[in-house]
This record gives sequence, structure tokens and C-alpha cells, in this order.
Amino acid sequence: MLKLIIKNQHGMTFVEVIVAAMIFSLTSAGLFATITAINRPAGTSTREVKAVMLGKQILDGLRNEVDATTWDDILGKLAANGGDDGNGLFELGEIYNEDGIAYNATYQVNNDPDISARKVTLNITWTEMD
Repeated sequence: MLKLIIKNQHGMTFVEVIVAAMIFSLTSAGLFATITAINRPAGTSTREVKAVMLGKQILDGLRNEVDATTWDDILGKLAANGGDDGNGLFELGEIYNEDGIAYNATYQVNNDPDISARKVTLNITWTEMD
């Protein structure tokens, strides 16, 4: 019969434990950096999508204002010479606030007399509040 020789082994050496801990630390740091880098653009993208949705709501509301009877109304929401500054710039102020992010909107109406149309330029900005 074969005799088995059993050596006296009690586990890992101190050097093996240190090497294993270093490998674990480096791997964890790399994974954490990757996850952090992935989440950062996702937050910005979410804010941009929210701004686009708010802009669409504002433009849909302005579309309802287009009417032949009020086209030349200087006090209307689409007056080329109206607005808060008399140059067609309308400040809507804070229009939405969610999760500490405040969205503000302005729009400007420019008149094109050659084609009897008006151009609406809409700007939506947001600030993160602490």
C-alpha cells in the first residue's frame, strides 16, 4: 500500500495575505472608478432630457396662442415687440424644480416681415441647488 506523507500546513503565509489584499484593493479601485465615470454622464443626460421635455411643453402652449385674431396683439405671448424688455424677450423664470435642480426658461420672438412669420428661440437652463 501507498503511504501518504502529510505535511504540516496551517494556511496562508503573511506574504500571500498581503499580495491577495493588494490585488483585491487594486481591482476594487478600478471597478469603483469605472462605475463613477459611467454614472456622471447619465446624470447630465437626464437633466438634458428633462429640459427638452419642458421645452416641448412650452412650445406646445405657445402653438395654442397662434391665432389670426391675436397675431398683431402687442400684449400677446407671441408679440415680436412685446416681452419683458420690449424686444420680444419673455422671461418665464423658474418653471420646474425637482431633486434640487431648478429649470428656468426664456424665449424670444423675432418677426420676419418678408414671410409674415415669427421665429421663437427658446432657452432652458438649469442650476443645481445645494
